[in-house]
Amino acid sequence: MKFGIVLLLLITVGCGKGFRASGTSDLSSFASECFADSTADACVFEKNPLVASGLSAFASAIGLNTNLSLYQGRAVVLTGLDSSGLLQNSSISVDTGYGERAFKQDSWKFEFAGDTGARAVQVHTYYWLNHTIEEMVRRTGIFHAKDMGLEVVVNASSTGWLPAQKTIYLEKSSGGNQLALDAGLSVHLLGHANLYYATNGASEDLSQDTNHRDCGVTGGPVFLKDCCTARQGCSRAIASGQADYLVALMFPRNTTVGESWVNRASGFKMCEMSRDLRLHANTTAQQAFDTCGASASGQVLNMGTLYASIWFEIRQQVPDGQVADFDKLYMRHLSEVRGADTFATLLVKIKALDAAEFGGAFSSRFDSEYARRGI
Repeated sequence: MKFGIVLLLLITVGCGKGFRASGTSDLSSFASECFADSTADACVFEKNPLVASGLSAFASAIGLNTNLSLYQGRAVVLTGLDSSGLLQNSSISVDTGYGERAFKQDSWKFEFAGDTGARAVQVHTYYWLNHTIEEMVRRTGIFHAKDMGLEVVVNASSTGWLPAQKTIYLEKSSGGNQLALDAGLSVHLLGHANLYYATNGASEDLSQDTNHRDCGVTGGPVFLKDCCTARQGCSRAIASGQADYLVALMFPRNTTVGESWVNRASGFKMCEMSRDLRLHANTTAQQAFDTCGASASGQVLNMGTLYASIWFEIRQQVPDGQVADFDKLYMRHLSEVRGADTFATLLVKIKALDAAEFGGAFSSRFDSEYARRGI
């Protein structure tokens, strides 16, 4: 599935006040508690409505008249807002693109039921994107897209990160489903923006690149530079993978993307390869490369899932006392990505950065994981 200019690729975050694990009984009572809680600014979904429901799928896809307020059980306080009364700060500004901006009334509590102005989904989107920025700054000291003034447009006609416009677009389907309901997808696109600012756009410069080819699955359209030429990967797979890994950092219990959009708990798939990182502990580079067949071998989404799973698996192995440094290595390595990189060339840079800043604490783990995956 391709959206806009980029591909939708997807430490336990502290549970928000009032949060319960998905699948608990009496969700209506739980959501009511949030809306009645005077200490909470807003009631949002835990990642997305499907995850919050604890179901494997809804009986039918989310549409124009779907009442989702039952699942707005995460009671939160919106932080970082400027004094405008709108959902904005120096990093992000959330709107619909057609003039219906949410503004604070007595609180930011809007039920997702007949919400024609998309106020609830704007609040949900602001909370999770701002929370991601603040959480990553807390853990690593930096987030490259912080203070960059990104516009985030929900209910748009297409989806993607457009650097020239400094805008993330999140589409609304003809049936009424809203991609912005899925915080995993929003965070994924924020990950693309973060990589762009980490490299001042150099990660997207393919002028010296020989590691991509045009491709498409059998019977489908051909997309420009949508496949890596070899199992060693390519920079568009790195871009996709690092964004999926960011999603996994924010939602470690649901390490996939797009559950509510495609109405299945497994989220997006490409050629039946799941994007859930928990399923790819032993996936090899050759397996990821071959998944879509000869016409689309090396498809960047699947190769990106491989790259994300490498980081995810190494993080699982890192001793608790080194996790903070490993998260810093992740955030800092983004600045090293260039358009001509492969997984192999980027590993050289990762190890140099590890040696310079962390005493080489993680290099042997990367060597072992790369070898285990056949890169």
